[in-house]
This record gives sequence, C-alpha cells and structure tokens, in this order.
Amino acid sequence: MAIRSYMASRDMIAGGNMIKDSSLLFLGGAPRSGTTWVQLLLFHSGLFASSQETHLFSGYLKSLQNSWSFYSSDKPARDGVGIGAFMDEATMLTHAKAFTDHVLAGIAKTVPNAPFLLEKTPSHIQHTDFIWQLYPAARMVHIVRDPRAVVASLIAASNSWAGKWAAPVARKNIWTWKNHIAKGREIENDPRVYTLKYEDLLQSPVAGLRELYRWLGKDIPDAALQEAIDACALDKVKDGKVEAPWKMSSEPKGFYRKAGTDAWKNELSREDIMLIEELCSEEMVHYGYEVSQ
Repeated sequence: MAIRSYMASRDMIAGGNMIKDSSLLFLGGAPRSGTTWVQLLLFHSGLFASSQETHLFSGYLKSLQNSWSFYSSDKPARDGVGIGAFMDEATMLTHAKAFTDHVLAGIAKTVPNAPFLLEKTPSHIQHTDFIWQLYPAARMVHIVRDPRAVVASLIAASNSWAGKWAAPVARKNIWTWKNHIAKGREIENDPRVYTLKYEDLLQSPVAGLRELYRWLGKDIPDAALQEAIDACALDKVKDGKVEAPWKMSSEPKGFYRKAGTDAWKNELSREDIMLIEELCSEEMVHYGYEVSQ
C-alpha cells in the first residue's frame, strides 16, 4: 500500500516559479554517507518531487556567496570594488532567489502535486547559512555515517568513478568527512535540522523512517514504510530497478556498494583505521561510534 495513499495534504510546492520554503527539504552530509539511499526511500512515497544532485548552492551559487562576502569585507580599503557598488545585499539576494526559484520550480513540475521538494546534494550541508537567507523555513536532514566507512568508500570511489574529487589516501578523505560533520554539528540544535545516522536507519529502517516522517508532520503506517524499504533494497538499486527521479543506468559502475556497517574493517589498513580514529575521535564519541583500537 503506497505511502502516497496516506498523504495528509496535497499542498503544491510552487505557484508559478514561487517556491514555498516550508516545502523544501535538503539532504546533506559527507559524500558516501548514504544520502542517495535515503533520497530513494523518500522519493518512493510520492510525497516528494526530486532530481539528481543540482549542486545549486555548493557549486553554482558558491562563487556568488563567497565573492559577496569577500568584497564586502574589503571595505573601506578598496571601497567600490565588486558588484556591491551597484546593489545592496537585499537586491543581490532577490536576484539569487529568482535564479534558485526557477531551478527548484523545474524540479517541482516533475511531480506537480507533491507537498515536498527534496534536493540531495551532500555538500549543501555546508551552505545552510545561504540557503536559509533565501528560504528561511527550509529544512535539512543531515545524514551521518561512521568516518571509517566513509573513508573506505571514498578511497574505493577514487580508484574508479570519483577520481577527480575523492582521494586515494585516507587523510584527505578524513578531512572531507570532518568538514561536513563540523557544519552539521554547528546547526544540529536548530529545529529545521534533523540528524539521522545511516547505521541506525540500516538497522531499524521502519522506525527510522517513521520518526523522520513525523518530524515532517506526516504519520505514515509501518506497512507503507516497509513497502518503500523493500522497493529500495540494495540489490534492486544496483540493478536499476528502483523508481528514481533520474536514469539509474546513468550512475557509474561502483557507485552503489554493499550496504553494511563494518566492511571498512576489511578495506582499510590498520594504519588508516588508527589515523581516522585519532583525528575523528571527538566527533565519533559525539555520535556514538566505538573506537576499535
């Protein structure tokens, strides 16, 4: 029995190109933390319009945000440098929002009556300040995964499809995890943020999804949640047999790995494990991960 049968409302995400920020849900976290799996689980419900990663804030608008901050802070030493000479911040944000509204409205149109718009770009966790300037009521789900599993996955990806940005050695990938986690921790007490551990969801998926939906204001029967979990089983994901807002066949070989919590034990060297646990010990304790050494 599909979740969409239990929708409490059918409020539209957008009218024209105007996006209701209360309908926006962002999925973020360190790369290789399971954000795609969570996206597929939610998309299966029919409650969400979604798409491939847009990199809207972490890519396209990152330069605008950084440049505005840099040239604004350079006053009065070089007053008049930058576009701030021709517009104030409010005007810049208005133009930025017109751009993002147009992009998000395009996503919204793919599932016209969905009450939520789900955007999954992992690095958007690092750009919530700018996101909230444009969409104050938008919400963020922060996916947290064991740094040892993330580093092992990043190293594996670096040897195939992610060679341009993932590193073949542990240290750089450790800092990728730490930088994403740092922002997540900074905002974790904000009521617009929901922290979800990948391992908890993997162990108790029905309970994990139930609580996430309740945070979103939706009470979904367990049978419907189990249907989504069965539909998004990893073997079906790997075979491209899952309903998704993009062509599953376009994902590179090796993008989907075996689901689990301890494969890193056989993939990382003892030295790498020790380095991860040394550099990430404070964060691991905070999120309840046990140190193996």
